Amino acid sequence: MVRIAEGASHAGAMTEGLHGHEAPAQNATAATAHDAADAHRASIRRGPTLQDLMSHGSRMPTDAQLEQGRAKLRKVRALDAGPLDATGETVGRARWREQDDATGLPRVVEESAHDFVDAVAAMRHEIADVKASLDEQSIGSGRAATFARESMQEWAGRTHRAVAGLEYPEAHLDDAKRKIYVNWRANGPETSPEQRRGDARAGLRALKKLDRRANGVDVQAQTRAGTHPAEYEKAHGEEAALGEFAYYVLPKKSREFSTEQPFARLTVNFDPDAVPAAAPRIGKVVSGRPDDVGQAKIMGPARTGERVDDAVVYMSVANPAAARDIDAKLRKDIPPPRRPSTAPGMEPLSRTSAYAEYVEGSTGSHEMDRGEIVKQAVAGKLDGDTRPLTELMRDATERAGYDPDRPSHLAERPAGPEARVRRSGLGGFIGRLFGRK
Repeated sequence: MVRIAEGASHAGAMTEGLHGHEAPAQNATAATAHDAADAHRASIRRGPTLQDLMSHGSRMPTDAQLEQGRAKLRKVRALDAGPLDATGETVGRARWREQDDATGLPRVVEESAHDFVDAVAAMRHEIADVKASLDEQSIGSGRAATFARESMQEWAGRTHRAVAGLEYPEAHLDDAKRKIYVNWRANGPETSPEQRRGDARAGLRALKKLDRRANGVDVQAQTRAGTHPAEYEKAHGEEAALGEFAYYVLPKKSREFSTEQPFARLTVNFDPDAVPAAAPRIGKVVSGRPDDVGQAKIMGPARTGERVDDAVVYMSVANPAAARDIDAKLRKDIPPPRRPSTAPGMEPLSRTSAYAEYVEGSTGSHEMDRGEIVKQAVAGKLDGDTRPLTELMRDATERAGYDPDRPSHLAERPAGPEARVRRSGLGGFIGRLFGRK
């Protein structure tokens, strides 16, 4: 049972009532204390009086108060998915339109409170389970050839398990798919709140330093386009700057790439105390590789170490060889996380980074791109397809244009030199990247 709200317990109310009152004088006589105790015992023996009953009744909620409470309960439209959920996004109560048989008009229908709580509980369970599983397996340290396929199958299996027993599974399919992906991260090392805050502040200082140096890159907040870290902190305060979703690392000289070519990304992971080392190294990768890197982003300092990705390097080409070279450069300065995790559907290159390719026209969001494959397979299973989920995943992967045996890669390699794509206009590439999460 999920308790939406509750009043103070009787013990708590009593404590609050006594708080601030002076203690009895120490020189009170024993006789006075004895008389008071006798009077108290007598009041217990005599049973409740009419005055007691009236006093108790006055504290009972009236019918109007009960109805008001029920109305408030019905207004609950969203709940969080628990303290382990790194998305910070609530789960919405399912609502849909259907025709009213009595009037013939459409009406809005909402899932019951019990069904809604079941959905939230199922997602909370999967989030906790995937983190515990990753801690045991230490995923990210190998299995390069099979990891993308096996992890995507597991992603689909967990998503199906989270929603299959719900009254309205399709309504919560997207939430479940996203939360399982974002939380595909082993629990980081235990640190005190003071150390965590110190690491975040050091990370913000590193981002501001990267932004103000003459190094060929600009740093800008993802949710506030054109706002640099120091400007963000000055305008909105330190807490907002630390908690920003992500900061883009952009080349000062605009780079234009054709969207008619496949592209790729590297997901980079590190612990919260590694941002001062990661920021300048990622800046060097962006500034020093104009032919195969478009830009990068680093998660907000207070968010580092929680999600499946701590930084992303967006490549303008689908080129595994170039990706391995970038990974080697990243590893020069960025220490790997003490508990590594690789995002499902990506190919681990090292304990620091993983690689995936995207068909032309993709948004470049790995969760959205490969997640659509997961959604299609799970939806097919929910619709009654009797084939194994692994077979449904294989079909959906092929339809999307990826290699079903190695879904981190395209089904067909791009024609021509991969690492030297002809520049041919903005084409929306950089613009689309600004909206990625």
